[in-house]
Amino acid sequence: MPTLISSAMANLESTIRGNVGIAGTLNRGGASTASVTAVIDTVAYELADDGSGLAISHVSVDLLIKPSDYLIGGAEVDPVRGDKWTYTDEFSVAHEYTVMFVSGQPVFTKEPHSHLMRIHTKET
Repeated sequence: MPTLISSAMANLESTIRGNVGIAGTLNRGGASTASVTAVIDTVAYELADDGSGLAISHVSVDLLIKPSDYLIGGAEVDPVRGDKWTYTDEFSVAHEYTVMFVSGQPVFTKEPHSHLMRIHTKET
């Protein structure tokens, strides 16, 4: 039975995906999917301190996608390094994002109480 927090998060995530989600296509090797909605989130990750007090950081374009929507060749799979998500914007410009590692972290995470995966990518 879903908790109140879990139900509220599902409703919030559905609203966010409906308002700012972007439809694109996943590809792994030669296999691809139909439309997959992702919310794009740009995040700066602090990787290390170089000893001088200055932090070394990396900016990742994270995709927020429902795990049940992450289908490749019709099967639900976990993201792996090298997967690609592409979409065409309102100006007919194609964008491609490639799944990658962020230092010390896996390529994706599933947040507690969330129904979305956070997938680390870079625009290629």
